[in-house]
Amino acid sequence: MRQKKYFFYFLLIPFLFCCCTEISDVEDSPIKTDDDNQAIPVIPDSIISRANDFVISKVGEQFFNSYIKYDSEKSMYSPADSFCIEHSSSCAEFLLKPHYNFVYNFKIPEKDFVDEIIAFVTDTNGNVVPSGEVFGIPKCTGNDCRDNFTLIGKDEAVTIAKDNGLEEGIRDWNVSFHFYGGEFDNYVWEVSNTLYQSSTGSGGNTFLIGAGDGEIFRFANWEILP
Repeated sequence: MRQKKYFFYFLLIPFLFCCCTEISDVEDSPIKTDDDNQAIPVIPDSIISRANDFVISKVGEQFFNSYIKYDSEKSMYSPADSFCIEHSSSCAEFLLKPHYNFVYNFKIPEKDFVDEIIAFVTDTNGNVVPSGEVFGIPKCTGNDCRDNFTLIGKDEAVTIAKDNGLEEGIRDWNVSFHFYGGEFDNYVWEVSNTLYQSSTGSGGNTFLIGAGDGEIFRFANWEILP
């Protein structure tokens, strides 16, 4: 079933860097205040530039400048979590140190179904957390998406599902375009039907279709209990 867009924002793997260096970088950062008038470090321009360069290295500069925009409202500094410091076995290791959460908006006006989020975490030096989940960056040949990020549309995705036997069901199909992390780690069309619905629950079937090549990579049953 669909993995929701926002599940992966901060579920990234630990990083190991010198604590003294990280604290120094944070202390040198600009400061703003939150709604409770508490001081919060602002992400320095130099760190934002490093994050931008990371995304550009995956999609190419022209594609980045045309369709991807840094979200200064959602991107933020996060201090070490006090609970995690006292209960380190209960938390991801990166929560034990200060870090930055980066969020970008990814929109393609000529393909209005592309309105997505890119998200990842860096340490306070701007290094992306190694081996962590980087969410929402499209995969393109040669790390250049300018002419390589081809997508099938909604109607074609529906036709593929129909031609491969997705049942009509008892109501209109649910069709959505989104990023699918984990094993596929790219954009998909999710086409789902509803085969039954009652006071005891509902369920049906789902096709996950690669948005670039139109190949079905997963068929699954879904069920929601009351």
